Amino acid sequence: MRSAIGLKWYTFRDMGINMWWRYVVAIAAITLVAWWNPVISEAQFTHTQLTTTIGDGSASPSISADGTRIAFRSSRDLVQNSNLDGNWEIFLWTAGSGFTQITDTTGDSTYSYPSISADGTRIAFLSTRNLTGSNSDGNNEIFLWTSGSGFIQVTNTTGGQNFAPSINADGTRIAFGSDRNLVTGGNLDGNPEIFLWTAGSVFTQLTATNGASTHYNPSISADGTRIAFYSTHDLTGGNPGGNSEIFLWTNGFGLAQVTTTTGGGSDSPSISADGTKIAFVSTSNLTGSNSDGNSEIFLWTSGSGFTQVTTTTGGYNWDPSISADGTRIAFRSNRNLTGSNPDSNSEIFLWTSVFGFIQLTATTGGDSFDPSLNADGTRIAFVSTSNLTGGNSDGNHEIILASSPSVELEAVGSGPGPALTNPVTVTYTVQGCSDKEIFLVVNAPAMGMPWSYLGALGWVPLPADLSVVTPYLSSGQADGVYSLYSDTAPVGTYELYLGCDFVVDGHLNIDTSAGLNLNGVYDYLSVTVQ
Repeated sequence: MRSAIGLKWYTFRDMGINMWWRYVVAIAAITLVAWWNPVISEAQFTHTQLTTTIGDGSASPSISADGTRIAFRSSRDLVQNSNLDGNWEIFLWTAGSGFTQITDTTGDSTYSYPSISADGTRIAFLSTRNLTGSNSDGNNEIFLWTSGSGFIQVTNTTGGQNFAPSINADGTRIAFGSDRNLVTGGNLDGNPEIFLWTAGSVFTQLTATNGASTHYNPSISADGTRIAFYSTHDLTGGNPGGNSEIFLWTNGFGLAQVTTTTGGGSDSPSISADGTKIAFVSTSNLTGSNSDGNSEIFLWTSGSGFTQVTTTTGGYNWDPSISADGTRIAFRSNRNLTGSNPDSNSEIFLWTSVFGFIQLTATTGGDSFDPSLNADGTRIAFVSTSNLTGGNSDGNHEIILASSPSVELEAVGSGPGPALTNPVTVTYTVQGCSDKEIFLVVNAPAMGMPWSYLGALGWVPLPADLSVVTPYLSSGQADGVYSLYSDTAPVGTYELYLGCDFVVDGHLNIDTSAGLNLNGVYDYLSVTVQ
């Protein structure tokens, strides 16, 4: 929700400072830009049990970019008296308003693989029901639900299988697997292949193989031009042994083999928004650190290769879900990665490129699995049979949301980038910081203001001792998107740091033992106005 903040910072105009920094708070010493990073721990994530049911349960969550909407399937009556027959249906949870039952059918139906668009208004899924009047034979078909307009049957086939849809950010493209002949003459042998559906167009068949090959788990980039998947076929000439390998299809360039191994296998890819990073599971020794062939999480980055995220002995690391920028990966593991899982229970972990592992669940019974990570990596939806919040004593399969506070700065100009053309609009988003301290530091040479933080008496030059930096707060900061500036700004480069300090004590908390890290979360924005 976009709104105007209640803090009295409009007085910046009286200080002779352009309203560029209106409606903000204060953050920390930025003369050392490289070291200021967020410290995140399990305690900084809160768990919310979204479903509370008896019997069967809920599964397969898929979370929107901002983490406020989650699509999933359930056999429970979550919307009063709408699913009394206990059929598996597709549901949508929305923060602040609760559940919406997307499908409402009877009989022995199948619903699976829900995949949600970035804004949460579109959901692709698999169903055997006749939702549009074109599936009277009850075949496995791909459907698309759009808020306000209903269902579209994407595939219309007889026999065989259509499976594993993955939807792009705006919901206009869906990657999926199928053994049907969707492109005339392209799959007469009924082999499982990877396809791409584009709204207003026809199907594109990305793989064309024969024999006992397998293509599964497509994961699509934000714009729909890159699709990662795993295959046992020799698609590019680099897999004559038929090993399970990760491949990447790029619009206009075709197929590229990401992994090339002779032992073990790789699967379960999850692709970043721009398609340049892929998280996946592998038992292969891709970096020289997996000689025992354990199931590990890896990260592939275009241009630089592989990073082995987990290094464990025995057990498993599964179900990776990557953030939009590829710097965070949520996954399931029964290994003791942080020292808090000595009983080898199935727990949810979050890996960050800066701080390593965060264990989001710590239980002695039940399982937590199938994580879905939102765009900035601050919200994770997953399934759990553990009693994480006191609301699941019967050990049912429930949908859980783990969330961490977050802040985000955004600037938009009237002209093309990378430099912005006036007028310029700057907004910031706050989530989960209403009971915490928010800070702002800016560097605005074009306005005659070098590195400064916002204090109670206005802008103050950054001191050498960062612990004396104090926030200027007149009220809590509710979740929302706030206007910071919308006007003409002097030509120049501006830098902003907005942070949420988790320790509420009247000053900025820097953990020097961890290398001068903020005890909280922050966002950095550099804006060049031309």
